Amino acid sequence: MTPTILYTGLSKNKSIQSLPEGVNYYHVPTIRIEYEHPEDFAPVSEWLNREPYVVFFSKNGVIGLERWVREENLSLPLDRSTVWAVGKATAEMVREKFGLSAVRPPKQNSIGLIRAFETIPPKPVLLFSARKSRPQFPLWLEKQGWEYRRVVVYATRIIHNQSLAELFRNKPDEYIVFTSPSTVKGFLKSTGLPNLENVESRLISIGPTTSAEIQSSGGHIFEELVTPDINDYLTFLTSR
Repeated sequence: MTPTILYTGLSKNKSIQSLPEGVNYYHVPTIRIEYEHPEDFAPVSEWLNREPYVVFFSKNGVIGLERWVREENLSLPLDRSTVWAVGKATAEMVREKFGLSAVRPPKQNSIGLIRAFETIPPKPVLLFSARKSRPQFPLWLEKQGWEYRRVVVYATRIIHNQSLAELFRNKPDEYIVFTSPSTVKGFLKSTGLPNLENVESRLISIGPTTSAEIQSSGGHIFEELVTPDINDYLTFLTSR
């Protein structure tokens, strides 16, 4: 059978310039992003004037903030803050949208961010996030007595992708790439499977948080990628 890659991420992976000969690739997203505008920008402006740590967990948080500011014609004194970004793609989006360099924790997840913040002096923290976001970092801030404010600028919606349901073969020569915990949930919704226990396809994870979601659903991690760019891994993966 021809090796097949099913990529469940939100957007087509830009790193894929050319596929190895004889490999099929399908973009089958299992989530969508809905950007939101909070009702009042005044509290955010007040916090930014305090020169806080500004934290983005995903590039969608960056996009959501930029859209809000641009569409409402707001003033954003972000250059007076120290910006933190979890993940390479998030840091690149900060530079693209705001022209700023972001600090990245050594480990690109909540635990890595907490470990980094344990080494810096306390300041107010302004967190731009999804409506349903990971609680570890805010809980740590509360426990340490840090001031923080969480601002919701987008929501992740899990969708049913009929194309994925039709393409999914559940065979060992099939590689399913998950880019977030939500894409794992979306895969289950699209395929109608109760969990990943009986999935024979090879499951590829982008990052430890996504790996944890796969494992909690009974799936076996074939490979956890160290970067979100899968082009360098295609030949390697499909030859194993």
